[in-house]
Amino acid sequence: MSLTYHLWNRETDEITTTEDVFEWSQWFENVDNRRVARDKVGPLTISTVALGLDHGFGMGMPQIFETLVYSKNPHELTERDQRLHAGMRDVMEHDMIRYPTPDDARAGHALWVARARGELVGALERAE
Repeated sequence: MSLTYHLWNRETDEITTTEDVFEWSQWFENVDNRRVARDKVGPLTISTVALGLDHGFGMGMPQIFETLVYSKNPHELTERDQRLHAGMRDVMEHDMIRYPTPDDARAGHALWVARARGELVGALERAE
């Protein structure tokens, strides 16, 4: 049994499939092929990418896009960012969600950014 790889074309939003691991790996190695969006909100980074593989594992629509929320190693954060990170209670580091389409991925990314910005405002207010 071979894997089916999903190649997203950023220019057209078209998703094609292939069973050729070499074709997929050439597509995958260029992050610009895969990046949907990336934003920094305080100490957090919100990154949405095309994964190229179905992370729904055949259950329903292929889940080939993912948003991940993360920060630097807490020991690398400035003192101020450590306080903000601790104050951003609802947007937790390593939160992740997957999507079947590029439109869903863009919409999901925007929601995570808005949520993180709202938490950052609250964290700033609590820090004062």
